[in-house]
Amino acid sequence: MQTAVTKPDQHLMTQGKITRQLILFCIPLLLGNLFQLLYNTVDSIVVGNYIGSLALAAVGAATPVINLFVSFFVGLSAGAGVIVARRYGAQDVDGTQKAVHTFLTFAMGVGLVLSVTGVVLTAQILRWIGVPENVFSQAEIYLAIYFAGNVFVTVYNAGTGILQAVGDARVYLRSRLICAKWRK
Repeated sequence: MQTAVTKPDQHLMTQGKITRQLILFCIPLLLGNLFQLLYNTVDSIVVGNYIGSLALAAVGAATPVINLFVSFFVGLSAGAGVIVARRYGAQDVDGTQKAVHTFLTFAMGVGLVLSVTGVVLTAQILRWIGVPENVFSQAEIYLAIYFAGNVFVTVYNAGTGILQAVGDARVYLRSRLICAKWRK
């Protein structure tokens, strides 16, 4: 078993006062989640005001399906994060690397399967949830585009879960800020 080497700016959450460590860990998570919510809200405002109410309804119809898949994979990422955190906390470099590589490979595989399956079944999924005919075609296009890029969402969430597992929530916040700035 190799011993972990920490960077000078990196800290173990098991060192120092737990309250301070938790606050320093949670603040970037809370801010990142706030930015996620804000730019989803801005997206809805832009779609509703500039594209039209039917497009907004189509996005709204597809949103529960998207949230289901994202939430499912965020949960898997949290579970994998437990394994990574245990290995990292034990300073087991080989075990940490194996857990990270295994989960990223799994994320890519699941992402590809969800992408292909989602694109193929988009119309059926929308029928199952009862999307009205007047917004069906726009919802189908929107959801198919989302599913086509789903592999990137799963890998992003896997990476975020891994970084959070090793106590680095700042990367999540930075990625949210970059995404918010990029969307302008």
